[in-house]
Amino acid sequence: MMARVLVVGLLGIGAAGVALAAATPPKAIETPAPQYPKEEEAAGHGGRVALKFKVTQTGTVESVEVVQSTGYPKLDEAALAAGRNWRFEPAKDDAGMPVAGEKTLALSFKVQGGSRIADTCAELTSQVAAFRTQQPEGDLATMDTFAATTGMMFVTTSSKPMDQRLAIVKGLKEIYPDVAKRCEAKPEAKYMDVLTEAIDAYRKSGS
Repeated sequence: MMARVLVVGLLGIGAAGVALAAATPPKAIETPAPQYPKEEEAAGHGGRVALKFKVTQTGTVESVEVVQSTGYPKLDEAALAAGRNWRFEPAKDDAGMPVAGEKTLALSFKVQGGSRIADTCAELTSQVAAFRTQQPEGDLATMDTFAATTGMMFVTTSSKPMDQRLAIVKGLKEIYPDVAKRCEAKPEAKYMDVLTEAIDAYRKSGS
């Protein structure tokens, strides 16, 4: 079984990051991937971990901490170990001078061969079309990308009470048809960006 680790913006936490007294946040420029723990890979464990980096004015990592867990401590530790060796283009103040800053990024541990989350809206639209051909009246929430998204969100909210986690899952299932429509309208967009838009719209509607 092969695995891969992706550096991605984190849904719901602010992929752009937050800089301290900076007009421009730090930008990751060297991001060596973590070693996927063999026992976790063999068990098919994956997920997304959010890391908060404190970056010096020279671009080195002063400290890094987990702000959202995968639910698997060994994956979190692997991400932390890699993150300590990352390098950044430092944050800049209004005058364009380098300053210390913060950045929140996420690592996605994905075991290849399992359920795959679409990268682009074009991929999602293709998956939806194939799903509708096979299951015209099927529930979109059972489609690969949406099922994997639901699982990922359930794992990454493991610190919340179970009733809140179930409410999140229920909300996601109501959002997926809207995500499919939004993606169909802009195939070049990233799936996770459109998912975030749909979640924001859902929250603003007060549903």
